[in-house]
Amino acid sequence: NVAKTLLGKVQEQIYTRQRAQKIEQALRRAKEFLQSQQFDDAIALLDEVLRLDSGHAEAQQYKQLAAEQRERLWKINRHMERAEERLTDADFQGARAQLEAVLALDPAHATALGMLESVTKEIAEQERLRQVRQHIEAARSLHAERNFAQAMERLQNAYELDPINIEVDSLIRLVRSSQEKEERRKLLEQRLVNIQEALNREQFDLAVSAAEEALKEFPDNSQVLKLHAQATRLAEVQRRRRLVEEQIQAARGFLEKKQFSSAIAVLEKALETVPDDARLASYLKTVQETQQNAI
Repeated sequence: NVAKTLLGKVQEQIYTRQRAQKIEQALRRAKEFLQSQQFDDAIALLDEVLRLDSGHAEAQQYKQLAAEQRERLWKINRHMERAEERLTDADFQGARAQLEAVLALDPAHATALGMLESVTKEIAEQERLRQVRQHIEAARSLHAERNFAQAMERLQNAYELDPINIEVDSLIRLVRSSQEKEERRKLLEQRLVNIQEALNREQFDLAVSAAEEALKEFPDNSQVLKLHAQATRLAEVQRRRRLVEEQIQAARGFLEKKQFSSAIAVLEKALETVPDDARLASYLKTVQETQQNAI
């Protein structure tokens, strides 16, 4: 019985030592698996340790750590997959959100950091192009409304964002051309107003001068040509009228002094210049009749 008892103790010691060795080996390998992120293998070994010693604190601690790390890695991989899917769909905002979720779990995740840098640049590029397009569309609307100053301002903003944009360059030329045409239209309008105002005031010589100045700037404009012809005609009529009035006044002066020959000479000379003036002819006849009656 004593020998049997001793044998039992020896066997128990051997079992205890062997179990301790198994636990030690399993823990060592489990730690290695943890280091290499082979979490399933690590948990399987730690479960084996806990079967041998259900109260083994270190094994319980490492198993919890392995489970947490496995869950963390699963989440990281899932976010990375989603980020790739978003990138495939050109959903850069969505991709950025997934990558930021990865970095919240693992701030040093190299792949996520690199992808996030590229995605951030792409988002900035998209925003730049969106702003350029916004400025272009606004400029087109403003151009259609003939608001050329604000249209040019929007195009300058677009140019600063995208100096090599062909559409922006083309629109700048279009707006400048329209602006120049509008300025010429306003200038023509002002020239026409000046001529018309002079005509309305019967300042026909001034109207002719204004029309001649306008013709230098707008030589083929039908409105300017028409007003120039009108002003020239009216100025000539006015000049002839003044001439007639002056000569009649001069003849009247001679007539009052009974200098009939001088009065007749003045009127005949005036008729050479203005042969179809009825007043000159009538007054000449009156002077001639007065001269005959005076004989």
